[in-house]
Amino acid sequence: MARFIQSIPLQDRLLAFIHAMRERAELVPPGPERDELLKKVKKAENAVEMEQRVAEAKAASMRGLSPIENPAGVRNISPASHNDRNGS
Repeated sequence: MARFIQSIPLQDRLLAFIHAMRERAELVPPGPERDELLKKVKKAENAVEMEQRVAEAKAASMRGLSPIENPAGVRNISPASHNDRNGS
């Protein structure tokens, strides 16, 4: 199986998918088909969140911080600012 490099980042592809599925779900009357579209939206939203957490953890590890020093959701913490808040 051949592999190729994606030209559009995963998060951008997922966000486009979410938008398209929401628009499609709006056009479908309530019922099983609409429910299935909305399930796909929820799964894609979860994938976006996971992708963001992985990216944040990777960025933190590249700065030399452990996930405990930089928990998911905390952005732009440099080692110096982290030490300043702890009174070090």
